[in-house]
Order: sequence, then C-alpha cells, then structure tokens
Amino acid sequence: MLVLLAIRLSADPAPGVTGSQAPFTDEGWNLISARNLAAFGHPIIGDWSLFYVNLPFSLAEAFAFRLFGLGMVPGRLVPMLATAGTVAAVGWFVAQRHGRWPGAISAAALGGCELVLYYGGLAFLEPVVALFLVAGFIALHRPRRSGPWSAALAGVLLALAIGVKPNAIFPVAGLLIAGGLVSRYEPERRLRYVIAAGVVTGLGLGWLVLVALPRWNLIGAALRIWPPFSAPADLGGLATRLVRFFTESDRALPDVLPLLVLAAAGVAYVWRARRLSPPDRELFASLLGWLALGIFVLVLVDYRPNRYAVPMLPALALLGAFGVGPVLARLRPAAGLHALAIGALLALVLLPGLTRYGGWLAQETHRLEAIQARTTAALASRGGSVSGKFSPLFALRSGVPAYVQREADRINPGNLYRTRGVRWVVLDAAGPPLWLRRNERVAWDRRTVVFCDWWGGEKTCLIGLP
Repeated sequence: MLVLLAIRLSADPAPGVTGSQAPFTDEGWNLISARNLAAFGHPIIGDWSLFYVNLPFSLAEAFAFRLFGLGMVPGRLVPMLATAGTVAAVGWFVAQRHGRWPGAISAAALGGCELVLYYGGLAFLEPVVALFLVAGFIALHRPRRSGPWSAALAGVLLALAIGVKPNAIFPVAGLLIAGGLVSRYEPERRLRYVIAAGVVTGLGLGWLVLVALPRWNLIGAALRIWPPFSAPADLGGLATRLVRFFTESDRALPDVLPLLVLAAAGVAYVWRARRLSPPDRELFASLLGWLALGIFVLVLVDYRPNRYAVPMLPALALLGAFGVGPVLARLRPAAGLHALAIGALLALVLLPGLTRYGGWLAQETHRLEAIQARTTAALASRGGSVSGKFSPLFALRSGVPAYVQREADRINPGNLYRTRGVRWVVLDAAGPPLWLRRNERVAWDRRTVVFCDWWGGEKTCLIGLP
C-alpha cells in the first residue's frame, strides 16, 4: 500500500475522479494552517481559521513541514501514512477474528479501492479521520483485551477523529450507540461503550471550553467555510434526499463497488445464519451504526464530493469479513476450491482499483512542482503577500503569507492591497478580482504578468502589483 501511494506522492491529482475542483484547491486550504505554523510560528494569518477545528491534522502536518521542509511531498506524507495504517489495521483485526486470508482480502479490498488509492496520496482530512475511526473501533472491540482502559483509549482515538473533521461525530455516535444498545443487557460489556462515550464527551467539552469559546470569532469564521446543511422538513424530504444521495454520489458508489459487494455478502450471511456470539453481535451492530449515521450526514448536505465517503470505507471492509471468513473456513478442507475462492476474491477487490490506478500512472503529470518553483522564485524577488484561491497551494514553498478571499463568507473581505499588503495575485480569470477593480484600479493597470499555466482545468496566472 505504501509503495502504491508513494509512487504518485509528488504527482498532480489525476483528473476525472470527482466532479469537485477540490483536488486542485483543497490541498492548499487544508495545509495553510500547518504551513503558517511551520513558517511563521503561528497558525492563523487572516480569516482562514480551520486550525482549531482540524487540530490533530494541522499539528501533524506542521510537524512534517518542520521535519522535511515545506512542500507537497511532506504535506502528503501524513494522509499517506494514515491510509497505509488504516489498511494494515483492518487486515490485522480481521485476521485476528476470522483468519489470515479473510484479513488479507479485507485489507486488499480497502487498499485497492479507487477512492482510497486516490485520496490516500493527497493532503485531505478524510484518510486521517478513517485511521482514527478504525483505531478507536479496534481498541473498543479487540479480542480478549477489551477492558476499561482499552475503552478509554478508544474514546481518545474517536475524539481525535472528530478533532480532525467534526462531522466524524456522526459515525462515532453511530458505532457507540449501536454497540451500546446491543450490549444493554450485559453490564460489563455495556460499560465499555459508556466509558468510550464519556471520554469522547469529556474531551469535546474540554475543547469547547479551552479552545473554542476563547476563540469563538475564529470558530465562527471556520463554520462559514463549511458547506451548509439542514434537516429535511418531513419524511418526504428525507426520502428525496436519500434518492439524491444514491443518484448524485459523485461516482462514489461505482468507485467503491467491490467493497459494497463484499459488505453486502457479509450482511447477507449474518442475516441468513442469525447466530453471532455476543462480541461479534456488538461488532456487527457497531459497524452498521458507523455506516448508518455516517451516511445520514451525507444525506443532509447538498455538496457531497466522493471523498466524503472515505471514512465509511473501512466499515464496509470489516462488514465483508462476516461473509468471507465463514465461507473460506468451509472451503478449507477442499484445498483447490479454497485457493480458487481466494484468488477470485482478490481479483474482484483489486482489479478495478488497480486498473484505474494504472491509468493515472500512464497520464501522470508534475505541473504543480513547476508552478510552485516559479511562484517561489517570483515571490522571493520582493516583499508582499499573495492572494487568490490557488495562492496557498502555489505559494506553499515560499516565505510569504497567502490569503484566500471569500467575500460572501466574510473571509478576508475588503481591499487586501491595503489591509493585507497583497502585492501578488493568483487569478483564474482574465479580469481583476472584485476588490482590486473596486479600490485599486491604478495598481491593476500597472500589473506585471509573471507567468500563466493551466491548473485545475483553468488558465491561471501569477500577477505582480506595484
């Protein structure tokens, strides 16, 4: 897994995987706090203040930047290692419960998934969320060692998942509530869920009191950047949103089809057998809760790029083991059939993703490396800050502040030439940005076009202002 991700670590995001432009913008936006902390000693410059709502991610990225320097490869190391750790943890856990080959198949299904191969090598939050969800789940359910201290550790890990991306509270709540309900008549087992939920709640309240409330203006700015969501007005509205989720999934469903097939087989086997030990019953219920509430939050939002599904994928791989494990166990006496089944399953879960991955390799480009080098050289020639939606990405390796302006969200509004010392703009359109056109037309008329290149399907230019 590490090798597959490492091969493309410095490459540009492959086009056509998502309808969102996020692969060409959000890496810069996700890394801006860590870059500020590593380069300037403080995480927030201007109004882009996601640092306090994805704290574990930004701290890990800042550490990577301090260790290896500013750049895309250090920035992508954290999600890459998180992805490899998630796949390894899923394989190990399934092997402990169902045997070596079911563990290998579950790990292959997760690691070979197109969305995992794609986002696991980009600087996104979702791979890190997935790692903490899996780690917390395993701490709560690991064989023969699921005591109070293990439950407390699970609570810490699940709280970290929420700390990386707050909407992880939904899958966390789902797996804790579902497992707790199934174990409600067994006090010792139920206590583990109570402890984990208590730790998550306590750490959440600690973050609210110690971090959020003293900086509520920054938290408010972060909230304005998030996509809006609202509860459906009635059951008809909920049904409509469910239909839209399955029909407008940004290709998430076809891209994870092998995992869906595997999970469906696991659920079907459990439904048919209807016999599970108490630990397996809790584990199965927790996985269904993880998926149910994790998908529910996606139903609530109008903007649902396929990367939002990444934290749900380990649950699908783990559910699949409930079908793969017993089937392979029954086939074990017939060595030929056993080997044939393993080969068929590995082909089923690996071939679609690896085929797509091969296409990305064949069309691989490294345009961003050249753009960042040219931007860094230009910005080093004189002072001033840089603005534009691509500016945090283009200027990642430079030593100047970068500002993203979103007037509608009141993020860095106004005349950035005067208020933020912006002397460079990264533009994806022919005309000046609105704040320049309104206030600094003379500066715009005296502009210097440093270079133009194509990025994210747009012709984008770095322009110097006097």
